[in-house]
Amino acid sequence: MASCEEFDWLIDYLTEETENKIDPETVGDALLALSAMHGLGSSTRRLSYATALIRCMGLTRPSRVRHAALRAVSDAREEIASITNGSMPQGMDATLLDELSCVVLAVARPNHDPVVHGNSHPYATFHFDRHCCYARLIFSLAMNEEWHERLTRDGHLEWCISLVDTAQRAHWRWDFGCHLAGIFAHIGPSDKVLFSSSAGC
Repeated sequence: MASCEEFDWLIDYLTEETENKIDPETVGDALLALSAMHGLGSSTRRLSYATALIRCMGLTRPSRVRHAALRAVSDAREEIASITNGSMPQGMDATLLDELSCVVLAVARPNHDPVVHGNSHPYATFHFDRHCCYARLIFSLAMNEEWHERLTRDGHLEWCISLVDTAQRAHWRWDFGCHLAGIFAHIGPSDKVLFSSSAGC
């Protein structure tokens, strides 16, 4: 298995590309390759990689790039879920994690994108691959108390609830349903207060 350091050059490339006009195909391929790390990279690249992922999920980015970035974040979910205020990687802070939370929701929630018709498009109402990546990510993050509060505040848990009916009509896969059930198992009475007062992203 390749070490995180072996991906440093690819993170450097991604960082440079996201600061300029990007080639969707090349950047999409780079993101898919970086997903193989199942993390945020080496200690010297974590901040730049997290920042690049956030940029790639921006509303103006091509759908292929946004979806590939969501997959990369989902594949790094165990490391991201382990981050707390007391174990923040060097250079990262709560503001960056807040921004990550908001862009992830923007990718997962099609209401923030132009209306698209047809389930074959990655931004149709329900897209199995995109929403399975999202559900796996939120399931892992929801087990971290600090992330759980952030997810509730930003509107992720409300969005997961809204996905149930859509997913049933789309004949959801069992693994997607299991992840949603696991997310709902972490919703407590106190979350209802946050739901009602949350402005979301």
